[in-house]
Amino acid sequence: MRALMDRASDPSFSLPSDGCPVRAPLSRAVATSDFPPSTNYGNMLLTLFAGHDTTGHTMTWLIFELARHPAHQAELRREVDGFFCGLAGREPEYRDLAHLPFLDRCITEVLRLWPAVASGTYRQLQFDDAVTGPDGRPVALPRGTLVQIVNWSRHRNPDLWSADADHFNPHREFAPQELARVGCPGAAISPESERFSPFAHAPRTCLGRNFAQMEMRLISKKGATFGAAPGTADYHGLDVATMGPMDLERTTKHWWGERRYTGLKMFARPRETAAS
Repeated sequence: MRALMDRASDPSFSLPSDGCPVRAPLSRAVATSDFPPSTNYGNMLLTLFAGHDTTGHTMTWLIFELARHPAHQAELRREVDGFFCGLAGREPEYRDLAHLPFLDRCITEVLRLWPAVASGTYRQLQFDDAVTGPDGRPVALPRGTLVQIVNWSRHRNPDLWSADADHFNPHREFAPQELARVGCPGAAISPESERFSPFAHAPRTCLGRNFAQMEMRLISKKGATFGAAPGTADYHGLDVATMGPMDLERTTKHWWGERRYTGLKMFARPRETAAS
Protein backbone atom coordinates (compact mmCIF):
# COMPACT_ATOMS: atom_id res chain seq x y z
CA MET A 1 0.00 0.00 0.00
CA ARG A 2 2.83 2.40 0.84
CA ALA A 3 4.33 1.89 -2.63
CA LEU A 4 0.94 2.66 -4.16
CA MET A 5 0.64 5.82 -2.11
CA ASP A 6 4.15 6.97 -3.03
CA ARG A 7 3.36 6.51 -6.71
CA ALA A 8 -0.06 8.12 -6.51
CA SER A 9 1.38 11.10 -4.62
CA ASP A 10 4.18 11.69 -7.13
CA PRO A 11 3.60 15.05 -8.91
CA SER A 12 4.46 13.40 -12.23
CA PHE A 13 1.76 10.77 -11.78
CA SER A 14 -1.28 11.31 -14.00
CA LEU A 15 -4.40 9.41 -14.84
CA PRO A 16 -4.45 7.65 -18.23
CA SER A 17 -6.38 9.46 -20.93
CA ASP A 18 -7.21 6.35 -22.95
CA GLY A 19 -9.26 4.79 -20.14
CA CYS A 20 -6.83 1.90 -19.59
CA PRO A 21 -5.85 0.76 -17.03
CA VAL A 22 -8.93 1.45 -14.97
CA ARG A 23 -8.29 3.14 -11.63
CA ALA A 24 -10.69 3.19 -8.71
CA PRO A 25 -12.23 6.39 -7.30
CA LEU A 26 -9.93 6.31 -4.27
CA SER A 27 -6.81 6.21 -6.46
CA ARG A 28 -8.21 9.02 -8.57
CA ALA A 29 -8.88 11.15 -5.50
CA VAL A 30 -5.32 10.60 -4.28
CA ALA A 31 -3.80 11.30 -7.69
CA THR A 32 -5.62 14.62 -8.02
CA SER A 33 -5.15 15.68 -4.40
CA ASP A 34 -3.08 18.64 -3.26
CA PHE A 35 -2.35 17.03 0.10
CA PRO A 36 1.20 15.90 0.99
CA PRO A 37 2.02 12.17 0.60
CA SER A 38 1.75 11.52 4.34
CA THR A 39 -1.81 12.89 4.42
CA ASN A 40 -2.81 10.93 1.32
CA TYR A 41 -1.40 7.76 2.84
CA GLY A 42 -3.32 8.34 6.06
CA ASN A 43 -6.55 9.06 4.20
CA MET A 44 -6.26 5.92 2.07
CA LEU A 45 -5.39 3.77 5.08
CA LEU A 46 -8.39 5.11 6.98
CA THR A 47 -10.72 4.51 4.03
CA LEU A 48 -9.54 0.93 3.54
CA PHE A 49 -9.60 0.21 7.27
CA ALA A 50 -12.98 1.76 8.04
CA GLY A 51 -14.67 0.88 4.75
CA HIS A 52 -13.52 -2.70 4.33
CA ASP A 53 -11.85 -4.22 7.40
CA THR A 54 -14.62 -3.50 9.91
CA THR A 55 -17.47 -4.45 7.57
CA GLY A 56 -15.67 -7.58 6.39
CA HIS A 57 -15.13 -8.80 9.94
CA THR A 58 -18.74 -8.09 10.92
CA MET A 59 -20.04 -10.02 7.91
CA THR A 60 -17.74 -12.94 8.74
CA TRP A 61 -19.09 -13.10 12.28
CA LEU A 62 -22.66 -12.86 10.97
CA ILE A 63 -22.17 -15.77 8.57
CA PHE A 64 -20.46 -17.77 11.30
CA GLU A 65 -23.27 -17.24 13.82
CA LEU A 66 -25.89 -18.12 11.21
CA ALA A 67 -23.92 -21.26 10.38
CA ARG A 68 -23.98 -22.21 14.07
CA HIS A 69 -27.72 -21.45 14.39
CA PRO A 70 -29.56 -23.13 11.49
CA ALA A 71 -33.00 -22.09 12.78
CA HIS A 72 -32.09 -18.40 12.64
CA GLN A 73 -30.50 -18.92 9.22
CA ALA A 74 -33.68 -20.55 7.91
CA GLU A 75 -35.79 -17.69 9.27
CA LEU A 76 -33.54 -15.16 7.57
CA ARG A 77 -33.68 -17.09 4.27
CA ARG A 78 -37.48 -16.96 4.35
CA GLU A 79 -37.39 -13.21 4.88
CA VAL A 80 -34.86 -12.68 2.09
CA ASP A 81 -36.79 -14.88 -0.34
CA GLY A 82 -39.97 -12.96 0.43
CA PHE A 83 -38.07 -9.71 -0.04
CA PHE A 84 -37.04 -10.66 -3.58
CA CYS A 85 -40.52 -11.90 -4.44
CA GLY A 86 -41.85 -8.49 -3.45
CA LEU A 87 -39.45 -6.79 -5.86
CA ALA A 88 -41.10 -8.57 -8.81
CA GLY A 89 -37.83 -8.88 -10.72
CA ARG A 90 -36.54 -5.32 -10.36
CA GLU A 91 -33.24 -4.36 -8.73
CA PRO A 92 -33.51 -3.41 -5.03
CA GLU A 93 -33.35 0.26 -4.08
CA TYR A 94 -32.09 1.78 -0.86
CA ARG A 95 -35.58 2.34 0.50
CA ASP A 96 -36.37 -1.36 0.01
CA LEU A 97 -33.89 -2.21 2.78
CA ALA A 98 -36.45 -0.99 5.32
CA HIS A 99 -38.41 -4.23 4.71
CA LEU A 100 -35.88 -6.61 6.31
CA PRO A 101 -36.69 -6.47 10.04
CA PHE A 102 -35.16 -9.82 10.98
CA LEU A 103 -31.97 -9.04 9.05
CA ASP A 104 -31.83 -5.79 11.04
CA ARG A 105 -31.97 -7.83 14.24
CA CYS A 106 -29.32 -10.30 13.08
CA ILE A 107 -26.88 -7.53 12.19
CA THR A 108 -27.62 -5.66 15.42
CA GLU A 109 -27.01 -8.80 17.46
CA VAL A 110 -23.68 -9.44 15.69
CA LEU A 111 -22.64 -5.83 16.32
CA ARG A 112 -23.43 -6.42 19.98
CA LEU A 113 -21.77 -9.81 20.32
CA TRP A 114 -18.78 -9.18 18.06
CA PRO A 115 -18.26 -5.40 17.93
CA ALA A 116 -15.81 -4.45 15.20
CA VAL A 117 -13.97 -2.16 17.61
CA ALA A 118 -14.13 -4.26 20.76
CA SER A 119 -11.77 -2.01 22.74
CA GLY A 120 -14.08 0.93 22.13
CA THR A 121 -13.03 4.53 21.82
CA TYR A 122 -10.68 6.84 23.67
CA ARG A 123 -11.78 10.26 24.82
CA GLN A 124 -10.50 13.18 26.90
CA LEU A 125 -12.88 14.86 29.31
CA GLN A 126 -13.69 18.47 28.48
CA PHE A 127 -15.25 19.11 31.90
CA ASP A 128 -14.79 17.85 35.43
CA ASP A 129 -16.85 14.73 36.12
CA ALA A 130 -17.24 11.91 38.63
CA VAL A 131 -17.97 8.18 38.59
CA THR A 132 -19.12 5.80 41.30
CA GLY A 133 -16.22 3.83 42.76
CA PRO A 134 -16.20 0.20 44.01
CA ASP A 135 -17.20 1.33 47.53
CA GLY A 136 -20.09 3.41 46.24
CA ARG A 137 -18.30 6.70 46.75
CA PRO A 138 -17.83 9.20 43.94
CA VAL A 139 -14.43 9.35 42.28
CA ALA A 140 -13.51 12.76 40.87
CA LEU A 141 -12.31 12.91 37.26
CA PRO A 142 -10.73 16.28 36.45
CA ARG A 143 -10.93 17.93 33.07
CA GLY A 144 -8.38 16.41 30.69
CA THR A 145 -8.64 12.88 32.08
CA LEU A 146 -8.22 10.21 29.41
CA VAL A 147 -11.09 7.70 29.41
CA GLN A 148 -11.86 4.57 27.42
CA ILE A 149 -15.41 3.51 26.55
CA VAL A 150 -15.09 -0.26 26.12
CA ASN A 151 -17.66 -2.01 23.93
CA TRP A 152 -16.83 -5.63 24.70
CA SER A 153 -17.57 -5.59 28.43
CA ARG A 154 -20.81 -3.57 28.09
CA HIS A 155 -22.11 -5.52 25.09
CA ARG A 156 -21.68 -8.83 26.94
CA ASN A 157 -22.68 -7.74 30.44
CA PRO A 158 -25.43 -10.11 31.71
CA ASP A 159 -26.72 -7.38 34.04
CA LEU A 160 -27.51 -5.32 30.94
CA TRP A 161 -28.50 -8.04 28.46
CA SER A 162 -29.77 -10.96 30.60
CA ALA A 163 -28.12 -14.31 31.29
CA ASP A 164 -27.73 -15.21 27.59
CA ALA A 165 -25.47 -12.22 26.88
CA ASP A 166 -22.76 -14.48 25.42
CA HIS A 167 -25.15 -16.17 23.00
CA PHE A 168 -26.39 -15.11 19.56
CA ASN A 169 -30.08 -14.25 19.95
CA PRO A 170 -31.55 -11.93 17.28
CA HIS A 171 -34.92 -12.03 19.06
CA ARG A 172 -33.64 -10.42 22.25
CA GLU A 173 -35.39 -7.30 23.54
CA PHE A 174 -33.53 -4.46 21.88
CA ALA A 175 -34.51 -0.91 22.72
CA PRO A 176 -35.98 0.96 19.73
CA GLN A 177 -32.96 3.27 19.54
CA GLU A 178 -30.60 0.27 19.31
CA LEU A 179 -32.09 -1.02 16.04
CA ALA A 180 -30.90 0.66 12.84
CA ARG A 181 -33.45 2.36 10.61
CA VAL A 182 -31.98 1.61 7.21
CA GLY A 183 -33.82 2.74 4.10
CA CYS A 184 -36.38 4.86 5.93
CA PRO A 185 -36.66 8.22 7.73
CA GLY A 186 -34.24 8.35 10.63
CA ALA A 187 -31.62 6.23 8.88
CA ALA A 188 -28.94 8.81 9.66
CA ILE A 189 -29.44 8.31 13.41
CA SER A 190 -26.76 6.10 14.92
CA PRO A 191 -28.07 2.97 16.72
CA GLU A 192 -26.88 3.44 20.30
CA SER A 193 -27.82 3.44 23.97
CA GLU A 194 -25.98 3.50 27.30
CA ARG A 195 -25.28 -0.23 26.95
CA PHE A 196 -24.77 -0.39 23.17
CA SER A 197 -22.51 1.68 20.91
CA PRO A 198 -21.05 -0.31 17.98
CA PHE A 199 -20.46 2.91 16.02
CA ALA A 200 -19.51 5.01 19.09
CA HIS A 201 -21.73 7.70 20.56
CA ALA A 202 -23.03 10.87 18.98
CA PRO A 203 -21.88 13.45 18.06
CA ARG A 204 -18.67 11.58 17.15
CA THR A 205 -20.13 8.42 15.68
CA CYS A 206 -18.53 6.49 12.83
CA LEU A 207 -18.66 8.53 9.63
CA GLY A 208 -19.15 5.43 7.48
CA ARG A 209 -21.85 3.73 9.52
CA ASN A 210 -24.68 4.40 7.05
CA PHE A 211 -22.68 3.03 4.14
CA ALA A 212 -21.66 0.00 6.21
CA GLN A 213 -25.26 -0.67 7.24
CA MET A 214 -26.40 -0.57 3.61
CA GLU A 215 -23.45 -2.67 2.45
CA MET A 216 -24.02 -5.39 5.06
CA ARG A 217 -27.67 -5.76 4.11
CA LEU A 218 -26.96 -5.99 0.40
CA ILE A 219 -24.24 -8.60 0.95
CA SER A 220 -26.41 -10.62 3.32
CA LYS A 221 -29.05 -11.18 0.64
CA LYS A 222 -26.81 -13.37 -1.53
CA GLY A 223 -28.18 -16.87 -1.97
CA ALA A 224 -26.16 -19.51 -0.12
CA THR A 225 -26.63 -21.91 2.75
CA PHE A 226 -23.88 -21.86 5.38
CA GLY A 227 -22.96 -24.60 7.81
CA ALA A 228 -20.40 -25.04 10.57
CA ALA A 229 -17.59 -27.41 9.61
CA PRO A 230 -15.91 -29.76 12.11
CA GLY A 231 -13.49 -28.01 14.45
CA THR A 232 -15.51 -24.92 15.39
CA ALA A 233 -16.13 -25.87 19.01
CA ASP A 234 -13.02 -24.01 20.19
CA TYR A 235 -12.89 -20.88 18.04
CA HIS A 236 -11.04 -17.71 18.84
CA GLY A 237 -11.42 -14.04 18.00
CA LEU A 238 -8.52 -11.62 17.85
CA ASP A 239 -8.82 -8.01 19.00
CA VAL A 240 -6.14 -6.46 16.80
CA ALA A 241 -7.46 -2.99 15.87
CA THR A 242 -10.76 -4.68 14.98
CA MET A 243 -12.39 -7.81 16.36
CA GLY A 244 -11.71 -10.33 13.62
CA PRO A 245 -11.81 -14.11 13.57
CA MET A 246 -8.55 -16.00 13.78
CA ASP A 247 -7.84 -17.62 10.42
CA LEU A 248 -5.07 -20.07 11.34
CA GLU A 249 -4.79 -22.97 13.72
CA ARG A 250 -2.21 -22.65 16.48
CA THR A 251 -1.33 -24.04 19.87
CA THR A 252 -0.42 -21.62 22.63
CA LYS A 253 1.49 -22.62 25.76
CA HIS A 254 0.16 -21.18 29.02
CA TRP A 255 1.32 -21.72 32.58
CA TRP A 256 -1.53 -24.23 33.03
CA GLY A 257 -0.74 -26.11 29.85
CA GLU A 258 -1.33 -25.93 26.11
CA ARG A 259 -4.46 -24.67 24.42
CA ARG A 260 -5.31 -25.22 20.79
CA TYR A 261 -7.06 -22.36 19.03
CA THR A 262 -8.82 -22.75 15.71
CA GLY A 263 -10.08 -20.30 13.17
CA LEU A 264 -13.66 -20.19 11.99
CA LYS A 265 -14.51 -23.13 9.76
CA MET A 266 -17.55 -22.92 7.54
CA PHE A 267 -18.81 -24.28 4.26
CA ALA A 268 -21.28 -22.74 1.84
CA ARG A 269 -23.66 -24.43 -0.56
CA PRO A 270 -25.29 -22.51 -3.44
CA ARG A 271 -29.07 -22.67 -3.37
CA GLU A 272 -31.97 -21.66 -5.55
CA THR A 273 -33.55 -18.44 -4.32
CA ALA A 274 -36.51 -16.32 -5.24
CA ALA A 275 -34.06 -13.89 -6.89
CA SER A 276 -32.92 -16.54 -9.35
